[in-house]
Amino acid sequence: MYLGRVKNWITHFKSLLFTFKDGYWQLPYLANDPAVMINSLHSMPFNKHDGEKRIIYTNNPFCKGQLCYSNLETGLWAMSVDIEMKANILYKAVYDDYQSGFYTLTIYSNLNDYEE
Repeated sequence: MYLGRVKNWITHFKSLLFTFKDGYWQLPYLANDPAVMINSLHSMPFNKHDGEKRIIYTNNPFCKGQLCYSNLETGLWAMSVDIEMKANILYKAVYDDYQSGFYTLTIYSNLNDYEE
């Protein structure tokens, strides 16, 4: 039991460590449910959280953008991300064993302007 709690504490600690591996900056975040994810992103030092507008802004060496979120009703969240990558990034989901999970539906649109 105690070993599981220690492992869980290490999981929370891992969500604060940035690493560079195989040409990508790995940025971990807690991803058990949307509220935990928002709190994890809010705690990162380079993010600015506007709780009234429910937006997290970021402008750092990795990326520039914003995440808008809303808790529409219990268990139903809407999130919209508009982000411009400045470096090779791998967002790494980290899960807390003592919190519930959720399902997600993702719609991804990649708009690139290529110069010829």
